Amino acid sequence: MKPFAVLAFCALLPLSSARFAPQAEGGPAAKPGLTELSWLAGHWREETAGAVTEELWMPPRGGVMLGLNRSVRGEHKAGFEFLRLETDTQGGVIYFASPGGAPPTAFRLTAADASHAVFENPEHDFPKRIEYRLAGDTLTASIAGDQPGSSWTFRRVGKVE
Repeated sequence: MKPFAVLAFCALLPLSSARFAPQAEGGPAAKPGLTELSWLAGHWREETAGAVTEELWMPPRGGVMLGLNRSVRGEHKAGFEFLRLETDTQGGVIYFASPGGAPPTAFRLTAADASHAVFENPEHDFPKRIEYRLAGDTLTASIAGDQPGSSWTFRRVGKVE
């Protein structure tokens, strides 16, 4: 290695390791990751007026949580959606929704705690916001945007491991 390249490498080394150093007290909070969203894992069901909607979420593993949503009315499929929570290259979490198997639309995690998560994509037509809230064995999911939104109140019917 040439002396100048070694010098440049040594000068940049502290900058590269700084992003892995712990934050000083009062510094910016760490971004919530998939581990903080593990409360979403499980088999969830809502039954209303002859319709059943289910959502299944696998626990985080390998930087991804996989989900599936299915709605049926009587014995007929009303809709389905492939879902994915994935860590991006900056350490943030992205929610990918593929309704009816369509190409995925990305929503960025904008807020989260031990029982609540909000994902947003202000550029998407509808929805612009997806929100999950856990209270005991009840999971409420809602979508919102420029038009009236919808919500689902799921009950836990099983664990997914």
